[in-house]
Amino acid sequence: MSQSHRYKEIQLAQLRSFCLAANEGNFTSAARALGLSASTVWQQVRALERELKAKLLRRRGRAVELTDEGRLLLEVVQPHVSGLDSLRRFFEMRQEGVRPELVLASGAYLLANHLPQPISRFRAERPAVLVTLRVAA
Repeated sequence: MSQSHRYKEIQLAQLRSFCLAANEGNFTSAARALGLSASTVWQQVRALERELKAKLLRRRGRAVELTDEGRLLLEVVQPHVSGLDSLRRFFEMRQEGVRPELVLASGAYLLANHLPQPISRFRAERPAVLVTLRVAA
């Protein structure tokens, strides 16, 4: 793929760079977490902005802050990026024979009155997942 066509479509790397820069508040911290240069993270975010035709992050000195469009995008894509990023660990755990675990912390009232049916459905659909319930004070 030529350099001029490199960022013509939305890519997971762009979304990941955007999410990290937004959460970290600057490109340098995001770059460090990703093992990239700050300029690469900046280029990925700029390419994403061009593709979406929206300003997502506003620079404030060395810091960045989300625009309204950026807040909306972060809210929509962060769960998906996090989920995709957890795939490798999920498969590693599976290969190691580690049973996935869901820890659910809730107040006593909610746990007793509203969660039994959803928990039962979850257990029926995912019998391999260990479900641990904790009553939060």
